[in-house]
Amino acid sequence: MLQANQSVGFVPSQIPGIQTSQVSAFSTSGLGGLTPESFKSLNTEQLAAFTVKNIAGLTSQQLIGLTYTGIQALEPADLPGLTIGNVPAVRFGELTSAQLAAITPAQAALINARQLGAVPPERLESIGVEDVAVFSSQALAGITTAQIRSFSTAQINRFGGTDGKSIVGLSTDAVYGLGSAQITALSTQAFKALTSAQLAAIAASNIDDIELSDLGVIQAASFAAFGTAQLRELSSAQMQVLTEAQVKALSTGQIAAFTSSQLAAMGVAGKRGLGTAGMAFLTPTALSTGDLASLGKSVANLSTALLTQLSTAQLAAAMTATAVKALGASQLAALPPEKMAALPTGAIAALNSAQVKSLSTDQLRAMGTQQVAALSKTGLGSFGSAQVAALDSAQLAAIPTKTFAALSGSQVSAISTSVLAALPTANIRALTANQVSGLSTDQVKAMSTSQMSALSSKGLAGLGAEQLGAMGTDQIAAFAPTAIKGLGSSQFTALGTAGLAALSTGSIATLSNTQVSNLSPAQVGALGTGQLQALSSKAIKGLDAGQLEAIGDKIDAVDPADVAVFTSAQLAALTTGQLNEMTTAQFARISPKAILGLSAGDLAYLVGADTANLTALSSAVYKALTPEQMPGLDLELVEPAKFGLLSAEAIAGLTSTQLDDLSPSQLEKLPAKALAGLDAADFAQLGRQSDATALYAALSATQLKAITAGQAPGLDVSLLQTGALTGLNAAALGALTTAQLIDLDPNQWGALAPAALAGLDETDFALIAQQSDADTIYAAFTGAQLKALSPEQIQGIGDGDFFDAMTSSELQTLSASQLKAISTAALVTIEASTLAKLANKQLPALSADQLRSLMANPNSPLMALSSTQYALLTTTDIPTLLQSPLVLDLDGDGARSVSLAAGVRFDMTGDGQTEATGWVSAGDALLVRDVDRDGAITHSGELFGERTVLADGRWAQDGFEALASLDSNADGQVDAKDAAFEQLMLWQDSNQDGLSQPDELVSLTEAGIAAIATGAQASSRLDAGNWVGLEGQYTRRDGSTGAMADIWFRVQVQDALDERAQQLGEALTGYREAATAGTVRGQAGANPLSDTSRHLPKQPALAGADASTTANTNLNPNANPNANLSPSTQIGALGALLRAYEGARIESVAHDLRTQAMDAVIQPVVTQARPSRLG
Repeated sequence: MLQANQSVGFVPSQIPGIQTSQVSAFSTSGLGGLTPESFKSLNTEQLAAFTVKNIAGLTSQQLIGLTYTGIQALEPADLPGLTIGNVPAVRFGELTSAQLAAITPAQAALINARQLGAVPPERLESIGVEDVAVFSSQALAGITTAQIRSFSTAQINRFGGTDGKSIVGLSTDAVYGLGSAQITALSTQAFKALTSAQLAAIAASNIDDIELSDLGVIQAASFAAFGTAQLRELSSAQMQVLTEAQVKALSTGQIAAFTSSQLAAMGVAGKRGLGTAGMAFLTPTALSTGDLASLGKSVANLSTALLTQLSTAQLAAAMTATAVKALGASQLAALPPEKMAALPTGAIAALNSAQVKSLSTDQLRAMGTQQVAALSKTGLGSFGSAQVAALDSAQLAAIPTKTFAALSGSQVSAISTSVLAALPTANIRALTANQVSGLSTDQVKAMSTSQMSALSSKGLAGLGAEQLGAMGTDQIAAFAPTAIKGLGSSQFTALGTAGLAALSTGSIATLSNTQVSNLSPAQVGALGTGQLQALSSKAIKGLDAGQLEAIGDKIDAVDPADVAVFTSAQLAALTTGQLNEMTTAQFARISPKAILGLSAGDLAYLVGADTANLTALSSAVYKALTPEQMPGLDLELVEPAKFGLLSAEAIAGLTSTQLDDLSPSQLEKLPAKALAGLDAADFAQLGRQSDATALYAALSATQLKAITAGQAPGLDVSLLQTGALTGLNAAALGALTTAQLIDLDPNQWGALAPAALAGLDETDFALIAQQSDADTIYAAFTGAQLKALSPEQIQGIGDGDFFDAMTSSELQTLSASQLKAISTAALVTIEASTLAKLANKQLPALSADQLRSLMANPNSPLMALSSTQYALLTTTDIPTLLQSPLVLDLDGDGARSVSLAAGVRFDMTGDGQTEATGWVSAGDALLVRDVDRDGAITHSGELFGERTVLADGRWAQDGFEALASLDSNADGQVDAKDAAFEQLMLWQDSNQDGLSQPDELVSLTEAGIAAIATGAQASSRLDAGNWVGLEGQYTRRDGSTGAMADIWFRVQVQDALDERAQQLGEALTGYREAATAGTVRGQAGANPLSDTSRHLPKQPALAGADASTTANTNLNPNANPNANLSPSTQIGALGALLRAYEGARIESVAHDLRTQAMDAVIQPVVTQARPSRLG
């Protein structure tokens, strides 16, 4: 295949020798390599052999060099190979029809005007329609008039392309040369793009060939380019589609060119575009009713003359609401009356104020009732007086009530009396206050009673004094009751007494309280009984004192329901004569608020006039009566039920005379809160009456519950029923005098509510004990009452027979604080069998002193305590009764003890004094340790129990804890590995004397014991009255084991404590005297109390004693009023006093002033008072 660098060497003489097959074999570049001279040498056969690819390789110079025959020798099928750049070099005028048909759209788009204009007309039709569609405006500009007629209609249709814009390139000559079929063939897009010049160039004869759709898209400015000759050629159909904008763009001269038939055929849109000037060329025949109906506001462009020439049908069609709004007042005023009657109601409704004002009276008279009814509020409100007067009754009656309300007062006054009298009631009802105020007296007089009854409240409100004065009574009587509310005070004044009397009862019933309040007394006095009865409750409220008085004896005509709304001021305004005229039905309706207007004298008058009046008063009224009114009541006439409705304040207003008249049934009905109105003196007076017993019997528990402390002293308690006494409250009971308390019998005491007893103090209970029937009173107390007593009240009871009479069930109701409050003297009076029934939860509440007092009794109920009960005692209580040493079982029958009664005396409290105590059995032994190494076991500190002092200075809780303190290697037992093991001994008190003999003490080794376990299990059993609290075991050297237990011995410490307290008191007294008289070391001659006396306490009352009885006395129990207190209490107080002396540095008093006897007593107390466990 030849390339360009090879073909370039060919010379023209060589070209004819190239075979056609060789030509087709040339590459694209190879053929293009031929010089123009060589290329011209190609013959037609060689050119015909070119392929598409060969054509694509040709250069512009080669194409230009082709001859006419050479060009036509090219195969049409190869021409699409022409490149875009080579199209301008092609001489299209020399192409054959077949070659032109082969041109592609892409190539056609590049054809210029010269090339297109050179194509012979006869070959143009061979160009494809798609090629024509892409002709540029420049190419179209080359079309000549000779060529234009050669294009087919199909080709013409594609002129301008898809959007038609390139059509602008077509010359006006070419446009003028278009045939009628071609004009029709032009696309809508092309017509839309045609310029004014092009449109003006269209032959007039071809104008009617423009399609309707095409005509409609012509721009307004372009359409105006049509000449008059062209416009006259528009067909009727074309005239029909002209747009408003197109016609509006035409000049008056152009419009004038239209024929009358054309104007008649013009569509509504076109006619709207005519304008005022254009429409002047229209005649009535040119306007159809359809046109006129569609013109809208353009109707205003019609001349007045033309409007008046329109037929009624045309006028009716033209006068739409939109059209009428656009009309000038002069146009409307020019319409003849008969034409005015043709206007539709919609047009009438659209009339504005100026248009309505322009209407003549003749036009108005010609209007039908429907037209008048269609007038708007604004339109009707624009009527002048003459226009209103021109309307007849039928026209006025046709006006809707809402529209009718638009008429002003002056307009209404223009209505003739005859027309007004003929107006239907609906129109009359629609009259406003302003309209009514415009009526003349003649017009008012002309109105019928039915019209008067039709006036609304707003209408009546417009009536003036002169108008009301002109009315007849029949007219006034016709006023509708519902409209009466429209009348004001000045109008009622204008009515006068005659006018008011003429009002119907129905009207009177509608009067408001404000209207009634504006009536003069004379007018009120002129009201008939029927009218008075018709007054509403609201109206009645408006009556003042003068008006009420003017009613006079007609007061009985007032409806009882209206009496119910009387105020206190109104009721107070009534004269006694009027009160006398009132019926019982009226009295029954007097309200609680109104009754306050009557004085006590008024009430007394009512009763005197008719006792039924008092009975008629309602329950609510009785509830409202005041203290000031009460003296006017005759209690003998008051029903018990109604008396019970009186308030406490009202009851307080009763006089002594009235109290004497008080019946038991009345008192019974009095509610508890009302009883507060009686004071102590009143109750005392009731007790002095002849029927006092019945009166007091009438009092209930509920009533007594309300008795206050201030009232209680006046009660005659001896008359009170036991059932009633249950309601007496604590404050009232506490306020009773001594005499009243003494008057209470046992049954009454037993009836008192438990909660009420809180009102009594300890002195009140002490008073009971002094009564001769104290035993019976005590026996009457219930368990619930006992449970309610305070500790202070129980203390006030003292040690009398109160507790001796107490049953076990009553005792079990007492609380912990109550039990503690029972004195030891009283406690011992309680039967042992009763005390034995103490509930488990009560036992821990007993104090140490109480427990000791019980223990002092050989037959103490504590002897019968079960192990479970002992387990409930506190760790503070147990030492009071028991002491706990460890006991080892030596005889194999278990660790055993003997009872307190069979026991010994031994210092179990560690205070140097022996006490009677339960003891270890002769067959068992105590684990002991000779702490002071004196060869004897003398006190509890040498036993293993709760008196053992541990290494940290505290006392052990039990014997096993004391033993565990010696387990130095913490292996859970004390044996030879522990240093203290050799110090431990067994004391077997074989002779049961409580004194350790040398032969009764043996070491553990001697006893054959190898180890004692420190662990124990809790127990809760009694053994001979002693409590076995813990149980453990010990191990013998042979490996066998034995039982051991921590047994809490019962101890009786009362005698020892009494003796100790006395000794301490004597010693402390001597100690004070010595300290006061002595000198302080290092300060010779100084008074030891000179600088510390403010720190020394006065001789204090011990706990529980009266301080006033102990002032300035010494501490000798024989002279001390506190000596009757328990020893432990005395010792505790003395110890506290002693510590105070220590704080004042009395310990520095010279030893020679302190006796050995004093120190022997004082020092143990000083030591023990700090961590005291003595109660």
